[in-house]
Amino acid sequence: MKFSRILCACGALIIALAACTTQPSGEKFGFKTGDYTVYQSVTLDSANNAIRDSVFRVTSTVIATGQSIGGQNDAVLVIDSTFAAGSTTRLTSRDSSYFRVSNDEIYWYFNTGAIAQFLGGSGSFNLAGVSLSGFQPQWIKLGDLKDAASAQDFSTTSFSATINVQPVGSIAIAATIGGKGLGKTSLSLNNTTYSVHRQSQTIGLKLTIPLLGNLTIPTIQGEYDYGVPSESGTPRTLLRRQFNTVTLNVPIIGSTVFNGERRTLVSFTPGK
Repeated sequence: MKFSRILCACGALIIALAACTTQPSGEKFGFKTGDYTVYQSVTLDSANNAIRDSVFRVTSTVIATGQSIGGQNDAVLVIDSTFAAGSTTRLTSRDSSYFRVSNDEIYWYFNTGAIAQFLGGSGSFNLAGVSLSGFQPQWIKLGDLKDAASAQDFSTTSFSATINVQPVGSIAIAATIGGKGLGKTSLSLNNTTYSVHRQSQTIGLKLTIPLLGNLTIPTIQGEYDYGVPSESGTPRTLLRRQFNTVTLNVPIIGSTVFNGERRTLVSFTPGK
């Protein structure tokens, strides 16, 4: 049904957010041109368990540093390549994102390219006849690279946009993104334990849809684990990212599931 596909797209829009090389002692987290990380990505069911036959390979490459965008001149361009399930050669998507690290804090530039990335990645949604308007790109804080948990939550970022879908009409979106640094902890992957700075993220999403009125999607919870490269054997990269699955009960349509995703490190090759 058209409404169901629309809801899947809106959820995908936000949901949108090991063989490793040892880093030099004392190195801080940051991006270098040529950094190359390989991940295993899985789709999650309603209990946040991996769905069978939903394992994908994702490669993340730092293409350039010192880029100017969104009023900042220290942005880093990263290209993510996603391959079909069970394949290491059949490319299904290639997406670009901008990040920056300042004062031990990580930021992500949420622009129209990021929105297109999420919409295009929604397998249940047809992009034909869809246009986006009224959106203002913003830098969103993703991480606080401190050993202790943050005393306060990150400042909440809000944005709004309108998706025009024919013949349904305009769907208004209001979203908030917040988070908090959870401090340094341990992460076990593939029988190896790493030291990471863990971040929590919360995403609130409210839709206004013709005929259905206002719909509030249950809060989406996410986590990011960034390596602490000063610790022996821990790579200077994102080791894990997870968004939990949420379910929305919509009048007329019924239950709509926004499946979560877990991305975990396979290998990391540092750039120079």
